[in-house]
Amino acid sequence: MVTLVALVVLLLNAGNAASAPGTSHSGGGVISDMGFDTAYENGVLQVCIIFGEHWDATVAGVQVYAAAAGTTTFTSDHLRKTITPTRTSTFPVKVLFCAQISGLTFTAAPAVRLQLINTSSAQLGYGSVLTPVATFIPTATPVPPALAAAIVATVIVETDQVTPVTAATGGEVKIVQPNAATTVASSDAKISLAAPSGAVTKTVQIEVKPIDVADVPAPPSSSFIRDAFELNVYDDKGVANTTTSFTNTLTLTVKYTTDDLAFAGGDATKLVIMRYHSASKKWIAQNTQLDLVNKTVWASLRSLSTFALVAQPAPGREPTPTPTATPKPEPTATPMPPVVGDVAPSNGLVLGIIALGLALVATGGIYLARAPRRN
Repeated sequence: MVTLVALVVLLLNAGNAASAPGTSHSGGGVISDMGFDTAYENGVLQVCIIFGEHWDATVAGVQVYAAAAGTTTFTSDHLRKTITPTRTSTFPVKVLFCAQISGLTFTAAPAVRLQLINTSSAQLGYGSVLTPVATFIPTATPVPPALAAAIVATVIVETDQVTPVTAATGGEVKIVQPNAATTVASSDAKISLAAPSGAVTKTVQIEVKPIDVADVPAPPSSSFIRDAFELNVYDDKGVANTTTSFTNTLTLTVKYTTDDLAFAGGDATKLVIMRYHSASKKWIAQNTQLDLVNKTVWASLRSLSTFALVAQPAPGREPTPTPTATPKPEPTATPMPPVVGDVAPSNGLVLGIIALGLALVATGGIYLARAPRRN
């Protein structure tokens, strides 16, 4: 596909001169210096659109028509997508936008035409859809390096065309688009990752995934990992992409609890966000900022990995765990065989024996007294 820098060159050369075919309209103001380019492969059509200094605010969207190669008459049946350009502040480029349309069945690159519409989806003064600008061949006019560097194509995949990634327990996965701010958070809202508009140049999915602290490498000496989590990025097909970098910084925020503060020796400044660097196998402290009012710590990120909230108490201020009493088993009496003669009779037993003896003596005396005597 022709480079976007070539499109910029076209706009720089056009200036305020008469517009090339398909680059101006009547009835809603004038839009000059418009260009677009396309590429087609494996059923996916990519369209890049650029507007110059005469951007007209009445334009609210662009309809993309595609038909078989050689088609010259387009109808509503050929409408494939309506997209909203993303405005920039870089002069003279006012709008730059790229979008993908998938699911097409053309065997060769299709014919493509565009139509500008307003907020009511009414076409802006065209009797027919736009035709591509005649040429995107760069001229000798150089593109200022700063301008060329500032232009980054964005690719937006519609939400219903994204293959979703299933969130892990306690985590969340969200689609992040180039033209929208998005925040992804754990289910308990303790961990959140905010991506501003423009943080990515193409549609991705970002995951916040809490993990067990026992499943991550040990922290630096005299430190305590309080929370561990993975921040992962996937493409629109649901494939993990560890090389994604961001054009704007993302903000990672972690809420801390009373227990977290206790492990930091009561000093919130000792709570640090760390990132695990797998190559060096080390935890690396991030530039952590503290918000005492909201009881959070936060750090700015440009890439994602495994992170942790780590408590680093000052020497001598480490928390002393409260000892848990270990119950002692009660001794079990061991039965001993009885020993003859080692049991002393009680007083009651002695008196009972004496009483029984007296009764026997008395009974015998009575018997003798009543018995007849022999001469």
